[in-house]
Amino acid sequence: MKARILALALLGGVLFTACRPEDDEAATPQTENEHIRMVASSTESASFTYMNVKEEKAETFNVMEKNPYLYTVTGRFAYLIHREKDRVEIFDSGIETHGDHIHIKGTPKMAALQLTEGKPTHFFGQGEKAIIFNDGTGSVTIVDEEKIHDAGYQPTIVRAAVAHHGAAVLFLNGTLAVTDRLPDYAGSNPALPTTVRLVDLQGKEVASTNVKVAGMHGEAFNGKYAAFGSTDGVVLVESSGKSAVVPNHPDLEANKLWLGSLAGHETLEHFYGYSSRKGGGIYKVDPVKKEMTPLLKTDVLGAVKLSRDGKTLVVLLKNGTMQIYDARTGSKSAERSGVIPDYSNTATGEGVVTPSFDISSFGIYVSDPLNQKVTLVSSRNLAEVKSMPMPKVGRVVLLGML
Repeated sequence: MKARILALALLGGVLFTACRPEDDEAATPQTENEHIRMVASSTESASFTYMNVKEEKAETFNVMEKNPYLYTVTGRFAYLIHREKDRVEIFDSGIETHGDHIHIKGTPKMAALQLTEGKPTHFFGQGEKAIIFNDGTGSVTIVDEEKIHDAGYQPTIVRAAVAHHGAAVLFLNGTLAVTDRLPDYAGSNPALPTTVRLVDLQGKEVASTNVKVAGMHGEAFNGKYAAFGSTDGVVLVESSGKSAVVPNHPDLEANKLWLGSLAGHETLEHFYGYSSRKGGGIYKVDPVKKEMTPLLKTDVLGAVKLSRDGKTLVVLLKNGTMQIYDARTGSKSAERSGVIPDYSNTATGEGVVTPSFDISSFGIYVSDPLNQKVTLVSSRNLAEVKSMPMPKVGRVVLLGML
């Protein structure tokens, strides 16, 4: 199975060979791979659609509740997070990727294994492991995908923090960086973490950090640093316990904002952080120079995601415009308006359905709840490839040979 590291976008730590932009263009496939599958949640019923994208053949599977959060690590399994139900369901596509080919492992089905820790929320993946922080208990669940169907298998539960809205990152050496709340420091929000602890998989502290901030949210990993968004800037933690903070950019400070979402990848030295609030935008975060550089300033930021190879940063604005950036240089390579309808004036908050997207090596799949469809656009130039009707569509995630 292909090993990857991700955090909300997919993340990872290996050597790579730099290539020229024209090499990337040549490597982009001309058509979608026949082994791509799409999972699309429903905003109306407790079910999801599982579609063979090439043939546009679909099946429907029942789940615990409507419109769960959707994630994947390797592209074989989809994790359906029902935060308020204290449950994570796992769907198996049966498509196991091995580099340039796939193995079929049975038929598409819901796995018997379910996760039941309280209020599962933030999701992170490394290699063939899914890491989920459970806000209700402060625990971290680690699922080994190779064992999901093993009789009697129980995922590892790491209990290393108090209940809070936290996050965790697994280092390549097996050390876990997990957020926590300092007992003698209230911070700015009683739900948010104020520090980071380094523990082993039994929850025992293996190294201390000097992190102390008023609040934290969002996590990413680039093979060396675990990064966490915070009120003071982006917190960087190494597996040794060494820590530092990249201070907030003056423009963020002027608007009383901070970067609460992060994206990183094993092939990138830097991170990208973003805020969707008014006066926010996307910033390149350099962990070596300890500085932030604006990439995009906007009041209508919708969604941001790195491609699985770490070469492309895709941005969806609330006005319906989509942009593609070279994730290594930060240069914009494509932009198209009207990919989806303008939803910048749509209400926000719990229960509100907003568009989402996922990325394959060929294209970008964008959910359009207003028009009840999923639109596939080219990852080269954002030209529309096709539109797939999808009644009451919510979130989407791709599985298979990504």
